[in-house]
Amino acid sequence: MKILITGGTGLIGQALIPRLLTEHQVTVLSRSVAKVTQCFDESVTPLERLDDLAHLNDFDAVINLAGEPIADKRWSEQQKGIICTSRWGPDRKTGGENSCQ
Repeated sequence: MKILITGGTGLIGQALIPRLLTEHQVTVLSRSVAKVTQCFDESVTPLERLDDLAHLNDFDAVINLAGEPIADKRWSEQQKGIICTSRWGPDRKTGGENSCQ
């Protein structure tokens, strides 16, 4: 199966992707191709922009892990808005993506 993952360099992505690679082809959409290559070996295909794809028909599944981290700040009304917006619009430059650790 071919899987596209957004936000794959974060905490969950770093745990999930190695498990998926045993049976699937994985492409990771990230603002930083360097982070993708730093986190994973060459079996993961990095993708910097959705615009680089003609369509999503080549993928069997899309997993959205992109978005503002939820544990590092108090959940004020403003922060709740940032969290929601960062997950509903992952192609925009809202929210943060965790670095590899």
